[in-house]
Amino acid sequence: MIVLLFLKTELTMLKIKSSAYILLFLPLLLFSNCSLSQKTNKKKSSEKPDWAISRPVDRNYYHGVGVAMVNTYTQGHVEEAKKKALNDITSEISVTVKSTSLVQVVERNEELNSMYQNLTKVHSENDIEGYELIASWGDEKEYWVYYRLSKELYHRNKQRKLDRAKGVGSQYYESGKSAIQDGNIGRAYEDFVKGLAALKEYIDSEVIIPTEKGQEYLVDVLIYELIELNRNLTISSNVSNLKVRIASEVKDEVGIDVNYNGSPVSIALKPRFTTGSGEVPSSVLSGVNGKAGFKIQRVTGGQNIQVLEISPDIEGMTGESAGEDLMARLIRLKCGVPSAKINIEAKKIAAYFTSDIKVFGEKKPSASMESEIKKLLGEKAFVFTDNKGQAEVSVKLTYEARKGEEFPLKNKTLYTSYVDLFITVTDNSNGQQVYYKGISGEKGSRSGDFDQARLAAEESAMERFKNELLGEIGNLDL
Repeated sequence: MIVLLFLKTELTMLKIKSSAYILLFLPLLLFSNCSLSQKTNKKKSSEKPDWAISRPVDRNYYHGVGVAMVNTYTQGHVEEAKKKALNDITSEISVTVKSTSLVQVVERNEELNSMYQNLTKVHSENDIEGYELIASWGDEKEYWVYYRLSKELYHRNKQRKLDRAKGVGSQYYESGKSAIQDGNIGRAYEDFVKGLAALKEYIDSEVIIPTEKGQEYLVDVLIYELIELNRNLTISSNVSNLKVRIASEVKDEVGIDVNYNGSPVSIALKPRFTTGSGEVPSSVLSGVNGKAGFKIQRVTGGQNIQVLEISPDIEGMTGESAGEDLMARLIRLKCGVPSAKINIEAKKIAAYFTSDIKVFGEKKPSASMESEIKKLLGEKAFVFTDNKGQAEVSVKLTYEARKGEEFPLKNKTLYTSYVDLFITVTDNSNGQQVYYKGISGEKGSRSGDFDQARLAAEESAMERFKNELLGEIGNLDL
């Protein structure tokens, strides 16, 4: 009995000790497993994911993967990778361009085609709304992102925008037709132009509306209506030829008459130089009597014969900005827009040219530079004469080149020179100086010698002369 009691006690103690050992080693086991798990995850995260190695495939989505080098200072790599991924989605979307009447005009014109391609690119980028970030991955060198866009969502959004544009274009079409019935030709003209502007991003889409003739393309019916208006619209001017002096104010007012089948028309008109350049109002409005008038502030183009055209203000009606006026240009090319043309004979200012040139302290002629200055001024505003008595103004070029510093380098020496270039214009009738301006201390550096550095400074000064001074000199009003 005593032996059995002893054995039972020993077994109980053994269980207690075993439990204690288990409790003692349990945290160590858990820590060991956790560390092992962390090592495994770390190893897994350092490996490039499958979507970064091979392009994801899912016929219900467009996919975009982008990668950028990590920039720890600006963190710009995040946005760069996203941009590349979205461009990847855009490039995956196939676009079928319909050969509509306006697209054909675009394809035959290099400048318009370039504008259209840029517009299409921006349009495509704006259409990819609703994309979602699926995953990202990076290490110390690269950052990857994976975006996708539902094809169903993309086409639904695209159709919604097309329907909206169609609705706006249709409303302008109906409004224009109603304005014609009311005899308001100016409003009808503007409505048809605005209807086409609403469809600017969809000129390659076959947008169909019901008309009196049946189902027709909206772009084509708007174009047809404008062609018909232009065919019966006449714009005439009280002057067809003008003689002016460049940069001087034109005192005579230009009078305009606008008629539609003999009846006066109130419409926005745009004076614009098709040859040469000058300062004119951006837009003028003919009254209910069809009459308008404006003044040419000055003619600034260098050509002897320049052309001013007055036509409907299509640019103002489309609301397009300069350089993005695709629809305005297409309408002008396609619709036979009427205009009044004024031929302007622009008389240049007779000038006598002199120069004072110093190179490193010595007076030296510089035929090439003088010739270039005279050529530029002659193209802009002056006709030069060797007889000062026949000249209205005297133009003087003052040029001085100065030696600067020397910087010894490992295998050569870097030389620096400075150039001053000034233009003075004097009115010969009264001796008054009407212009004095220039460029001072333009720096040039070259290896070789100071003269090479001078030529570099001179080249830079000439560029500044073209960009900063030439336009001002050409606009001198004597």
